Amino acid sequence: MNIALENLEKIPELIDLLNEINLKINNQVESKWLSVKQLIQYIDYSKSTIYKKVDSNEFIQNVHYYRQEKKLIFDKNEIDNWVKGFNQTNNNYENNNLLIDNLLMVS
Repeated sequence: MNIALENLEKIPELIDLLNEINLKINNQVESKWLSVKQLIQYIDYSKSTIYKKVDSNEFIQNVHYYRQEKKLIFDKNEIDNWVKGFNQTNNNYENNNLLIDNLLMVS
């Protein structure tokens, strides 16, 4: 295998570029909020399906998404919970009822 001398001279430049790319990747902050477009890519649903879930209250306002004027932003953590089948609102309600029942039984 023969490597041209011109290519060997480019190695320091390539290392600098790789270091720069690595630094950019490490400095990226993962967003807690997703736009509709990002949500489409994240959960692989169509735009119309997402809006149907908003309209039918399957996605709950101020839990799964928030409105900022006409724009919807989705809470990534709540969407993850929704995908996993964990509904925090219902779960908290059930836990509270269980706690009340247990307290009433002790009395």
